[in-house]
Amino acid sequence: MSILLLVAPVHPHGTEAVADDALMGLWDRAQAQGEDLVWRACADIEQVTDCLAGREAASVDLVLLDVDADAIPEGQVAPLRRALDALSVPLIEIHADSRAGDLATISPA
Repeated sequence: MSILLLVAPVHPHGTEAVADDALMGLWDRAQAQGEDLVWRACADIEQVTDCLAGREAASVDLVLLDVDADAIPEGQVAPLRRALDALSVPLIEIHADSRAGDLATISPA
């Protein structure tokens, strides 16, 4: 099994996304189980969207996504929603910051 962890830029609340020690813990646990963990720190929401829509996301078994929905620019909501809808593998939304907005907030009404 391979796991892709996509991390959006720093959250607006001023906290970092998945901390280095947490990331290393995830990587260690994945390796101990014989799984691959690929980490991608995205520069912006557009890059998150591109990663979700790209070959790498399609070639893994699971996507972990750390993105604050409250930080997504209005013009990038629809493309991100389309990429999430088209994702062919399971997605688990994670948050390093408990104040981060849930992606359910960008779902169509």
